[in-house]
Amino acid sequence: MKRVMTCVVLAAMLTGGCTPVLKEVRYSGGYPGYLLDKRTFDTSASKQLFLLRAAIILSMAAEMSRVTVTGEDGDTVAKQLFAAAQEINYAAADIYSIDGKSPCDTTGDAGDDCAGFYENFEGNIPQIEARVVKVMLAVLPADRARKFLDNATKGDALAAAWHAIRTLAAAVGGVHFAAARYRSGLEIVAVHMGSQCKAPGGVSVAGKYDASSQTVIEAAGCLGLSQENLSANPDEADRIALRGDNGGEVKRGAFQAVMHAIAVACYDLPYHGDEKTVAESRTLRSSTCTNIKFEPKGRPHEVEAP
Repeated sequence: MKRVMTCVVLAAMLTGGCTPVLKEVRYSGGYPGYLLDKRTFDTSASKQLFLLRAAIILSMAAEMSRVTVTGEDGDTVAKQLFAAAQEINYAAADIYSIDGKSPCDTTGDAGDDCAGFYENFEGNIPQIEARVVKVMLAVLPADRARKFLDNATKGDALAAAWHAIRTLAAAVGGVHFAAARYRSGLEIVAVHMGSQCKAPGGVSVAGKYDASSQTVIEAAGCLGLSQENLSANPDEADRIALRGDNGGEVKRGAFQAVMHAIAVACYDLPYHGDEKTVAESRTLRSSTCTNIKFEPKGRPHEVEAP
């Protein structure tokens, strides 16, 4: 009877105008994606940009570990960062080529050697969120972790992580660690916007954003973000402008930069214990931190017989 009632309630929600459920079944990234588009930058017009934002949030959590993680928890955080990075690589297999072979489409016989399918990308998002949740629980102090988990279990994991990082940064005085990684993310997004850059007032920036000669101030202007007000950005770039000149393509170098930052934060995690314990930790981190890279790979799906 409970299953029947659940189906009836779900059917009623799907046919009604409930915003969370409506966004969950029709919006890029579901309802959490919708919330993050309002709180960060709009990735709804590009799967690659959506994945980049998830990687940026992971990098912010990695940076926060510098001020929240003790040596006793260093190995746990290293393992969680590596696992989360792997989830991003699995998702990337559905939107990036591997060894020169593009993801398969569903308009014909794809064969048996497909690492990924463009249409399967959305299915990766909950698994990335689950890994980010584990990273956040490992990084956050116990009291903050409980609050974060309460929010994350409502189906809003990435947005909950975003909120937790911002509030924790202010609380422990480590705002520069997480925010600096986000600023770097803004520069990457601005570079990919190309000639679609905007400046305050909606006036086009002359040329494109150049990270080698400009700073995050110009990058924020490229996205139409105000230097005076955090929440009021009437000139903010819309979803189409954020697709840039290349139809929403995000170059691999963008992910390589973010993954490099995560690997560095992982490398810098503190150690704990005697010489033997530290040696064991170094061995573990040589197989985790060292292998945090952007390498799209097909999600395992074949079970080998023993």
